[in-house]
Amino acid sequence: MASDRKRRGPRPETVVRRSPGERKRLPPDLEAFARSDETRLRPPPRGPKLRDPRPVALVPGVSNRDARLVFDRRTDALRVILEVRATGDEAAGHAAAEALCEATRLRLWRGRSLTAFGAYVEDVLGMPEDEARSLASSGAARLGVTLEPLSDEAAAVWLRAEAVLLDEDLEEGVRLAVSGEPGKERVRLELDAGRAPELLGLIGRKLGPLADDQGRGPRAAEREGRERRDGPPPRRDGPGPRRDGPRRDVAPPRRPKVQDVGEEP
Repeated sequence: MASDRKRRGPRPETVVRRSPGERKRLPPDLEAFARSDETRLRPPPRGPKLRDPRPVALVPGVSNRDARLVFDRRTDALRVILEVRATGDEAAGHAAAEALCEATRLRLWRGRSLTAFGAYVEDVLGMPEDEARSLASSGAARLGVTLEPLSDEAAAVWLRAEAVLLDEDLEEGVRLAVSGEPGKERVRLELDAGRAPELLGLIGRKLGPLADDQGRGPRAAEREGRERRDGPPPRRDGPGPRRDGPRRDVAPPRRPKVQDVGEEP
C-alpha cells in the first residue's frame, strides 16, 4: 500500500472557480483602472485651490504690489473717515465700522507686513484696539457677516479685483463684497450696467492667473490638450527657458575638412 502511494506522487492542484457573486470585488475605481477605462476614473481629491510658489508673499495669490496698493488706499480712506467720525458724524461712524470689518476679514494688515489687527489699528490708525474691535463688530452686524477671516481664495479674488480698479482709477461707483462662511464664500459685485463690459474685462484678466492655477482657465485647458495630444513637455536641459528643439546658443561640432583628390595638404 505504501509503495502504491509513492508511485502515485502528490495530488495535482485543483482550481476552484467561484461564481461572480462569491468573488471578492475590488473598489470600482481600481476595477476601472484595471480595465484602462480612463473615462470612469475619478480624479483624486483636489488639494488646496490656491498654490503660491513664491518664497515671500504678503498675501497668497496676490502680488505684493497689489497687496500694498489696496492697503495704502484703504488706510488713507479710513483715516479720513475716522477724522470725520471724531466730529460726531453718524454716517462716518457707520462707514468706519464697515471699513474696519472688511479690514479684519481681509487681514488687510498683511499688505505692509504687520502681524495682527492690533498692530494695524494702534500703530497705523492711532486708535485703541478695544474701540476698533467694537467698531468692527458693529460693522459686521450691519453687513450681515462675521469677523472670521476669509479663505485665501476669496481674499485673493477680492484684493486682485480691487487692485485693478484702484490701478485704473475706476473704483468710484463700484461695490465689491464677499459673503458666506469661510470656504463657501460668494463674491458680489455691484456696478453700473454701462461700465460693466470694461470693468468686467479688466477684472477677468486680473483673475485669469487664479483660474489657471485651479486648472480651469484657458491656459490650463490648452496645456492639458497639448499634453494629451503630444505627450508631456521635454525636460529642461539646465537653467533658462525650456527649448523644444536643439539649443541654438551652442555651436554645432566642427567637422574635419575633406580634401579633394590631388589637392596639396
